[in-house]
Amino acid sequence: MRVELRWRLAPASEEYVCRYFVVPDAGLDVVRAGYELGPRSHHLLLWSTSLGAEAVDGSEQVIRNCDRDAESHAAIDGLLLGAQPGAASFSFPSGAALRLRGGQVLLVEQHAINAATEPAEVSATLSFHPARAPISMEVGLLHYYNWAIHVSPASEATTRMRCALPENVRLLFAHGHMHARGTSFRAWTTQRGESDPFYLSSAGDAVPTALVPVVDVPAGDGIEFECAYANRDALSVYQGLSANEDEMCSFTAFYLGAAGRRMDLSAEVCAERGSGVIGQGALDCHGIESCVSGVLATIADPVLQMHATQDCWLAGCASATLTFRDFAFCRATHCAEACGVTAQSAGLLAAQASEPGCLSCLQSSCAAISQSCATSACEV
Repeated sequence: MRVELRWRLAPASEEYVCRYFVVPDAGLDVVRAGYELGPRSHHLLLWSTSLGAEAVDGSEQVIRNCDRDAESHAAIDGLLLGAQPGAASFSFPSGAALRLRGGQVLLVEQHAINAATEPAEVSATLSFHPARAPISMEVGLLHYYNWAIHVSPASEATTRMRCALPENVRLLFAHGHMHARGTSFRAWTTQRGESDPFYLSSAGDAVPTALVPVVDVPAGDGIEFECAYANRDALSVYQGLSANEDEMCSFTAFYLGAAGRRMDLSAEVCAERGSGVIGQGALDCHGIESCVSGVLATIADPVLQMHATQDCWLAGCASATLTFRDFAFCRATHCAEACGVTAQSAGLLAAQASEPGCLSCLQSSCAAISQSCATSACEV
C-alpha cells in the first residue's frame, strides 16, 4: 500500500494540510514501513480515526489549514506513525506487525514551512509492506507530548515529562521532536535514571532511530524525557504548533507490549496515573489550582490564557504537578457534575470544589489521590 500527499505552499508561510485514506477491505498487517518527506517538510503524522469509509466517500481532497479544522480531527482515536524530514524505514521483528483494519479511515497530516519568496511544492510518500506469514504480535506507537513549555527572552530553559507504563514493553524505534530553539533531547527509563539515557539527540527533527539493543521497560516503570532550549529572541516562546514562533517537546516510539497487542490509548499518550509534565517551581497542589483559577479569572485572550496556564504548571514542584494532574483527572472523570468541573480549564478546575456533594463524591471515588493532593508539600 502506498499513500501520497502533494500540495503547493505559499511563499513565506507555514501550513498544516491533511488527507483521508481508506485501508483496503482485506486489511493490512504491516511488517515493514517507510516514508519520504520532500523539502520544506517539518513533520508528518498518520492518525487512525473512528470514521467509516462512507463518511469520507472516497475523498482524496487535500484539507488546507487542517490544524484549525475541527471536523477532520474530531474523530482521531490514535496515532499510527510519526515522520520527520528526510527518509526512513522500519522493519519489525519476526511475527510482529502494525495492524491496519480493513475499511479503517486514516488521516495523514503534514506540516511544512516555506521561507522562500516563491511558492513551493510539498510532498510526502508512505509505503506499507504486508506480512506474508501469520502475525502473533501487534506493534504499537507511543506518542508523548509535553504541553507546558516556556523559554524566556534571551535565555535557556528545559522542560520534562514522565509517562508511566502499565505493562512490560519493548521499545524498537524512537525519535524526539523539537523546534528551532531546541538544543538537546534525552529520554531514559525511571529505573535506569537520567544518567543512563537510551535516546539522545541534538536535532529536533532527527529521523527515527532503531534502538540497539532494544529497550525493555518493565510494568510500573516509566519513560522520562527532557528538552533543552536556547532562545536568542527578545520574545518569550511557549508550547505551540508554529515551527517559527513556538516550541515543542515530544517523544515517539514503536513498541511491542507484553500481551502481544497495543496498550490502551491512555498508556500510548501519557495519560496513565503517575504521568504528566514535571514542574520546576515550588507550588503545591493547592497553589497550582489557585494559579490556574486566577488565570481564567483575569485573562480573556485564549492564547495568553494558554501561556499563563503553562506557567502555572511549570511553577509547580515536581511531585505536586504529577499529583495534581492525577487528582484533577479523577475529579473530572468521576465527579464532574458534583464538583462542577469546568470545560474551560480542560478539567483542571471545579466550580463547586468545596461543596458537600463534591467532597462526598471525591471521598467515595478519589479518596487516596485527593488526600495526597491536599497534603502535598514541596521540598524547600
